[in-house]
Amino acid sequence: MGCGDTMSAPSKTKRIGKTGNQQESSGVVRRLVLFGGPVGAAVAMWFHPHAGHDVYASLSAVADTFVVIHVLLFASLATIAMGLYFLSSGYRGLSATLARAGTGVFGFFYLGYVAIVGVAKGLLIREGRTLPAEQQAGVAEAVQYLHTEPLLFAAGVIGAVGYLVAVGALAVVLYRADAPRVPLALLVASSVAIGAHHGPLAVAGMGSFVVAVGWLEFGWSRATDWPE
Repeated sequence: MGCGDTMSAPSKTKRIGKTGNQQESSGVVRRLVLFGGPVGAAVAMWFHPHAGHDVYASLSAVADTFVVIHVLLFASLATIAMGLYFLSSGYRGLSATLARAGTGVFGFFYLGYVAIVGVAKGLLIREGRTLPAEQQAGVAEAVQYLHTEPLLFAAGVIGAVGYLVAVGALAVVLYRADAPRVPLALLVASSVAIGAHHGPLAVAGMGSFVVAVGWLEFGWSRATDWPE
């Protein structure tokens, strides 16, 4: 293990009171988070409706689906952020700090982007369909604004950069802990999913996250596996 990032051994006080059932339960929760997040995100990214030039007109017929997809995407990405924190927990040093900071930036900015440009926009479209035709023009303008507003786009970009910093720094941390290189490369490659947001490339990115986590969880004996 490199000098830049170290692993803090669990204290005896904490481990004495931890039963086998508690350890098994925490392991189940950890893996539900690590695998459930990217799988849910992959499903949402695959079925994500495509918005045309006229956003309101192109999404009106699938507004309900658009809302459901983005609620699922929001929950899945929040779970991924939690999983990134799990993967970096227990490590100390600059890279570990960057990994957790990047996770926080990703969670705040990208989830905010999904909530506004995804969920809020979808709800606006869905409710707009119930209005008289002359009033729908105003709704269409509001929807177009949410879709093209530079500040909202910037928030998404900042969140995506935060994710890249998080997985990049996490890869450094785990590399110094003697993790195999291939899953670390796959972990970094998963950032394409956040940039693409939907479509085959995004699904492939989430797939690389699942493979990376599976390799690290089941194919690598970590330094965190302290004996009882």
